[in-house]
Amino acid sequence: MPGATRSLTIAANTGSLHAATEFARTGALEASLPEARIGELDLLIEEIFMNVCWHAYPDGRQGVVALTYSVPAPGELRVEVADQGAEFNPLTAAPPDLL
Repeated sequence: MPGATRSLTIAANTGSLHAATEFARTGALEASLPEARIGELDLLIEEIFMNVCWHAYPDGRQGVVALTYSVPAPGELRVEVADQGAEFNPLTAAPPDLL
């Protein structure tokens, strides 16, 4: 049903990555996205999810990730990823050591 919102809350650990990508993929299929876009979405969700696992919950802290998607119209997918972990502001972070 267009506009319906679906949510999934899972543990923020690498073992939950498959559940996260499959959840987003389900939304992509509901939105009738082309396979090339679904592959791009898989990579995007993997990057975001792993960043949350590694950086939002450092030093082995336990936490969760909430994923939500909706299909506003055929061919459109809205995905949100939220966590309650450590905040990161790239504008105030030290520059990376590239050497």
